[in-house]
Amino acid sequence: MATRAEKLGVAVCGAGWCASQHIAAFQRNPHAVITWICGRDPDRSRAAAVNGGVALSDVRITTSYDEVLAARNVDIVSIATPNHLHADQAVAAARAGKHFVLEKPPGLDAAELVRIRSAVRGAGVRTIVSFVLRYNAHLKFARWLRAEGWLGQIRFARAQYLSRVTDWYSGWDWLRTRESGRSHLLAAGCHAVDALRWCSGLEPLAVSAFHTRFTDGYEWPTSIIANMTLPGSALGHVSSSTDFMLPYTFLVELMGDRATLRQELLQWLDTPLDLEVDEIVACVLDGRETSISVFEAQKTMEVCLAADRSAQLGGQPVALPLIID
Repeated sequence: MATRAEKLGVAVCGAGWCASQHIAAFQRNPHAVITWICGRDPDRSRAAAVNGGVALSDVRITTSYDEVLAARNVDIVSIATPNHLHADQAVAAARAGKHFVLEKPPGLDAAELVRIRSAVRGAGVRTIVSFVLRYNAHLKFARWLRAEGWLGQIRFARAQYLSRVTDWYSGWDWLRTRESGRSHLLAAGCHAVDALRWCSGLEPLAVSAFHTRFTDGYEWPTSIIANMTLPGSALGHVSSSTDFMLPYTFLVELMGDRATLRQELLQWLDTPLDLEVDEIVACVLDGRETSISVFEAQKTMEVCLAADRSAQLGGQPVALPLIID
């Protein structure tokens, strides 16, 4: 394991848009160096390296994930592959003793989440899941207002994720499928569920949801609304959709008995991936847990899975948690 005077070796798995962001973020961290890029297409992997400012003479390009996991100069694996590959790759990384960054969703069902959790517990590696909106300044401020008591007791919390994604997206071929995309909450709206949990500080107790589909090309429902019961008789609501003609839009509202935080529109140019990378690197070097480990992310994903299950049952409430330790 590297020390503060050394650099952690990083393997980035994937060569799409998300992977390019991971490459750029690790390139900017002074305690990490990209040593491997793994992807199905070596030419795309080489292009991702060059576009990210990584000298081809300094990085190994491979199509073999097993080769990455066997490499002695890999401390952290950054998993930015299609969603249906996340669980198997995360489990394999943990079993190989590699710390890892895992793009959301970490798993597509409860069984995958349990497999990841068990592998990480057994290996004792550091992990971070890419719920990067936790690093956004507005969401951090909303959480601070609640945590410091300025809002009082939360009565209602709402989060919304709207993003018009069709065949312009580079990952369209796999995202649109039931095998890999699975649902709008799993593919995208899990950010809204995570923001509701994190900003409100309240863990959903049960969820009732309805979904529908308007956008052609998808094999799964493209809009969902989920209503939740929260501790203290509070209520929560999440809406998640790709069916609206809007730019990427994210919203968080917290309504308390002392004050209310509302917004009309929240947009920004960049996701704060650098801060996520900085956290995982620091936690690996310091031997401490990250704030968005697979254990923390599991709670968000259980709410998403419960909402999807409720929608499939016509809105029947589903109790949480789904996974009992």
